[in-house]
Order: sequence, then structure tokens, then C-alpha cells
Amino acid sequence: MSSVHTSPVASSRTRFRFGRNWQSYARVVDEAAVERARTSIIELTGPLDPSWKSLLDIGSGSGLFSAAATHLGLEVRAFDYDIDSVEATRSTLERFAKQGVSWDAERGDILDKQYVDALPPCDLVYAWGVLHHTGDMWKALEHSASLVADGGVLIVALYNDQGRTSKIWRVIKKTYVRCPPLRPLLLFVRFVRSWGRTILRDTVRRRDPLYSWRQYANNTRAMSAWNDLVDWVGGYPFEVASPDEVEQALQNLGLEVERSVLIGAGSGNNQFLASRTARRTGPVDDSRP
Repeated sequence: MSSVHTSPVASSRTRFRFGRNWQSYARVVDEAAVERARTSIIELTGPLDPSWKSLLDIGSGSGLFSAAATHLGLEVRAFDYDIDSVEATRSTLERFAKQGVSWDAERGDILDKQYVDALPPCDLVYAWGVLHHTGDMWKALEHSASLVADGGVLIVALYNDQGRTSKIWRVIKKTYVRCPPLRPLLLFVRFVRSWGRTILRDTVRRRDPLYSWRQYANNTRAMSAWNDLVDWVGGYPFEVASPDEVEQALQNLGLEVERSVLIGAGSGNNQFLASRTARRTGPVDDSRP
């Protein structure tokens, strides 16, 4: 396992324990979740280029998408700043990685240039919902882009900039991390706002108030509703960017955006697939507001 050189930003105590949340989720990962994760990768990339052999999973979390990548025939190298996430990743890969496909998972910091420079370029660099939690999103994006091999792609998802709403959420998330006694209240308020109407509707229509809650993983990137809720409320550091800002940054880093999945004015992630050299993968999503 490689050593990690922590940066001043990354070693801040004002940080959500992402790894503990991912360990909780990793315990309920099953083969169906791995298959949904595999499908979600293909939905964004299109058919994989036959020349692609490797995937780098930046901020691997539960290890679900690392495991899914092995079922696409890709050798996987995964790393995460949080040692609990590394342990979750290794556990998931040990259970669900495709036999005969090599993988490795270690602790590492995308903000640490010395660590990044020692990594080999990969055909797919996967940083989904990670870089905005590092404390220095644009530096993390720059380092991630540097790891894309010639002919390869970067898959990145970053929180959408909602202006004033994003600023309010930053305060809430920071409060969650710094004030543990307030965590149950903050989670409850978010739960009511996010799920109250859905639970009421399911109670009336289906006589099953938790129907949509249980089906959540089938309709998303295989996440559990509870772990997603905790991740959203507690996820700090927290940075955001508009689609234009991300696309310009990727262009400045020598990458060409080929596909994007944008959420308009909503909360959550805008997704981008950007190539080191132009590669046709189908029509570009033009749903930009």
C-alpha cells in the first residue's frame, strides 16, 4: 500500500467522516447493486473503447464502482483519503470483483501532487461526487485531469451551483460536522423535506409508506436512501460549480467535454465525460438550461 502525504486542507478536522457512512453502505452491497453500477457507467460512456484497459477510482468510497469496473474487464486502481473508505473498498472488491481481473485499493490524497505524480495514467479516470469534498475542488480537478491517459476519458460529477441555496447548505453541512448534538435534528429536517410528500403519497396510494424509500437504490446509482441522506447533510467540505465553469476548466486542462448530464437549477451533481483526445460516443447532451 502506498503512503499518503496529507495536505493542510485535507488534514483539517472540519471534515465529515465519509468513510464511516460508506462502511455502513458497503455492508448491504449485493450483486444487483454491482450490476446497476456497471450499467450506470455504460450509460454515461457508451460502448467502451476496446483499447481501454484500466480505471482509476478517485475517492472510491464503498468500492461499488471499482467492483463494477472489473466486470467491464478493466483493471482497477482505487484510492481514498479516508482510511475507512479504503477498508470498505477493499471489502467490496474482495467480495464482488470479477475473478481474474486485477485491482488495488490504497489510501491517497488527490490534492497531494507528490502522490498524484507517482500514479500511472489510466484510460478511465472516475471521480464521481468526490472532488467537491476535498476542500480545493479546482486543484483536485486539475490533478484528476493529469491522470487521464492519451485517448482516455475523465468521468467527473460536481455539485451544481445554486447560488444562495448552495451557500445555505454549506453552513448546514459545516454545522453538522462541528456540532454533533445537532446532527439528528438536521437529518430529521432534511428527511421530512425530501421524503415527507413521498411517504404520504405512498401511504395513500399503496398503503406502504416506505415503498419509494426501499426502491430508491433501483432508481439511482445503486445508493441506499439512508446513506445518501446522511452523505448529503453531512458532506463537508462542500464546493459547487456551474456547468460553464466546469466545461471551461476542463477545456483549459486539455480535455474535451463529449457528454454531459445536467440538472438545471436543481441540487445534486452535474456529470461530465471529457476526453484527452476527441472520441465519438454518441450525441452530446444539450439539456443545458
